[in-house]
Amino acid sequence: MPRLLLVDDDRFILRSLEKLLAAEGYYCQTAVTAEEARRALDGDPFDLVLLDVGLPDQDGFSLCRQIRARHRMPIL
Repeated sequence: MPRLLLVDDDRFILRSLEKLLAAEGYYCQTAVTAEEARRALDGDPFDLVLLDVGLPDQDGFSLCRQIRARHRMPIL
């Protein structure tokens, strides 16, 4: 089962995406802050990160660079 990390501060969007993607057979973990996303990335690897650029604690572009420095999975 492909593992996705969904990062967005809008909980409605996260719940909607998680529900739709889970119905298609994807495992989804969610994070509403950059810090939550970094903690999630310290666990089991993900196949894809779906990243919003507007987060409350850090912009998504900076987080993307930090993720890219340590991981090779695709980031959208």
